[in-house]
Amino acid sequence: MRIRAPLSLMTLFQGRPGLTPSEGGHLAEAAAVAYSSVGLPLPMNLHVSGCDRFTTFLDGPEVTGQMLRTHGDLDDAAEWGACGVAAVLIEATHDLTILEKSPKSGKGFDYFLIPVGHQCTPGNANFFAEATHIMEVSGTRSADEAEMSKRERRKLARLTRNGTVRPALVVIVDFVRCRARVVSRA
Repeated sequence: MRIRAPLSLMTLFQGRPGLTPSEGGHLAEAAAVAYSSVGLPLPMNLHVSGCDRFTTFLDGPEVTGQMLRTHGDLDDAAEWGACGVAAVLIEATHDLTILEKSPKSGKGFDYFLIPVGHQCTPGNANFFAEATHIMEVSGTRSADEAEMSKRERRKLARLTRNGTVRPALVVIVDFVRCRARVVSRA
């Protein structure tokens, strides 16, 4: 496995086109709490598999007592934290960033994505036409290899079943084993 440039959850505090700075900070803090809850404080090495295999250095905010109280539901922290890890990982590996959170009534995915640096058209009546990809994310604090594969299959099947027409990325973050899997579906 080769080493990739470091990733920083701290960049999420700057926001993204479809992510306010406060929500980006929420995702970064949730990831830090999820890692801390399994005894793995940041910074650390993150092992990535799927479309590409490499190891990268991941850093983020230092966990405080206030953050632990804010993210007291550790399952929620893992889900939101996985979204934060996915956001910085997809930017580094696919040059894509978050355009918008998908509504729950959507097609079974979490985010619409656009290329990094894309300037959204203000007042565009067909806003989602700018999205080039979609992303589905899952986070776990207790996954083994079989669980990772099961989550991957389930996420890909849901995207196929719901008939999504854009290329899709599925990102599964295993906080216990410091790894993430990125799978692409055209």
